[in-house]
Amino acid sequence: MATDRELTLGEFLRQERERRGITIDQLASATKISTKTLHFLESDHYAELPAKPFIRGFVISYCRFINIDPNEVLQRYEQFILKKAQE
Repeated sequence: MATDRELTLGEFLRQERERRGITIDQLASATKISTKTLHFLESDHYAELPAKPFIRGFVISYCRFINIDPNEVLQRYEQFILKKAQE
């Protein structure tokens, strides 16, 4: 298993969600983000997602619902998001 440093943003989010026993459907219902969009986020398919500000918003909502600090996550993955948003 990869260490936190090696995880992509999507892998990290999925791992944290699963660790808390939260389903994609529960997350979608609570955050009003479609399950399809959540699957794209968790699998790092950024080409399927809207622009970077929306990705940041999704990450913030996601983190708040599963109870992890969104600022810490965004800070940690800022370069990753930037790179993926440009691809």
